[in-house]
Amino acid sequence: MLFGDKEFGMSEGIMTAGGSIPISMIILLVLLAVICALCVYVAILKQHLIEEHERLEQLEKRVREQNRSNEVKQKFLFNMSHDIRTPMNAILGFANLAQRQMANGESADESLKYIEEAGNNLMEMLDGVLDTARLESNEILLQETLGDLEKTIARDLLSAEEQARKADIAFTTEFKMTHKELYFDANFLRKILYNLVSNAIKYTEKGGKIHFLVEETESDREHMTGVRFTISDNGIGISDSFMPHLFEPFSREKNTTMSGVEGTGLGLSATKRMIEMMGGTITVNSTQGEGTDVIVNLAFRLGDENAKTQETSKDPSSQTQASSEFDENEEILATKHSLNHTIHTVSAAIKEGISDDAIEAAAALPKKSLVADDYSFVDRRVLLAEDNKVNQKMEQLVLERAGIHVEIADDGKIAVDKVREHPAGYYDAVLMDLQMPNMDGFEATAAIRALDDSDKANVPIIAVTANTSDADRMLSKEVGINGHLGKPIKILELLEVLQEYFDEI
Repeated sequence: MLFGDKEFGMSEGIMTAGGSIPISMIILLVLLAVICALCVYVAILKQHLIEEHERLEQLEKRVREQNRSNEVKQKFLFNMSHDIRTPMNAILGFANLAQRQMANGESADESLKYIEEAGNNLMEMLDGVLDTARLESNEILLQETLGDLEKTIARDLLSAEEQARKADIAFTTEFKMTHKELYFDANFLRKILYNLVSNAIKYTEKGGKIHFLVEETESDREHMTGVRFTISDNGIGISDSFMPHLFEPFSREKNTTMSGVEGTGLGLSATKRMIEMMGGTITVNSTQGEGTDVIVNLAFRLGDENAKTQETSKDPSSQTQASSEFDENEEILATKHSLNHTIHTVSAAIKEGISDDAIEAAAALPKKSLVADDYSFVDRRVLLAEDNKVNQKMEQLVLERAGIHVEIADDGKIAVDKVREHPAGYYDAVLMDLQMPNMDGFEATAAIRALDDSDKANVPIIAVTANTSDADRMLSKEVGINGHLGKPIKILELLEVLQEYFDEI
């Protein structure tokens, strides 16, 4: 190796004050320095990649959660739209019938009874939404007072027992309490137990059993006692796949049509929040097809301990954030008061009879039937495919008052079987709800259109449904539905559409 005029070998070195350093050693040191630098760089790059990977994973997780949230909320809005339109259809339909009945001097009691029932369903939905909104915004204050827990619960369960009796469900209660008086928020506790017991009744079939057990347990907190509430039923149960989502807001294992149960999917979410605000826990054990056990553990202050001022301090800063009486904004109050007023008016009319003013107003209506004079519905037969009993009754009454003979199908499969079993021309038209259990209206229509007998297959089918989106209307056309009427239905519009198809027959 040349260096200036002198040739160096690898064994020779560079002269320094301390002696000679071999070239090979210098090269080795340089290589080590480069390797160390590369190792540091690789380590830094690896850490950066790990951090970037974790950041991307977190981002993907947030996106998945956001998509899940959006999907759940979208599903909630769809179900709410359907579930609100269903009772509204009954309210408007029976209101129209009641007007006509009063105008013709007939009793409107039955129509008003159905209006009240549908109105109460709407109020229950509204209360669920409002409770959730208040809990989310922490607008609640827990108000504890001294009272007889057993007597309070027994009194509150009277309505549930009556509800179970009407559903042909055996409802039993059992109390195993040692202390008589405890400090508790009666309204808050009532909401919790009402939600849980109502769910048990809703999801227990006719002939089923529900057992409500209240038992005192030990508490490790001074001057307090534990109370365990167990609601056991032998109803339809909950699937393993849905259990992780049981307490998520807006979540329902099945929509109203599939389960036959109205609701928003907010009840259990709100109930869990209220229980946690009271310092308690809720556990659900369920086997699909066999039943469900719901266990709530709460702790209450003993009534005989420092009873002089055991109520929650009136200073808002010292109160637990939860309450049964909420400060509501004016818009919410106006909505709720308006609905309450309507339902109260209908209830009063049922209990006390129609007022003179109402009779006079009805008397001013034209004294004629629901059908215009030029309509001719005599000897016409319609198959009504509708799973909601209240809407069944309302639509059947409307059609029968128009001179139409009505047959009922509780779901799409029954509708298809009825069309198949009867001769061609037996039904002049089919009124088809779209959301039904076992087989929905889309599937039922497609099955009818596929029948071998072309005359049966071409029977006019008119959708009468709460599914009113453009997508639903397009799908209706694709499967062969002739007309699409949205709920709440307009009675004269329904009759006009029927007349149109009857004229073509």
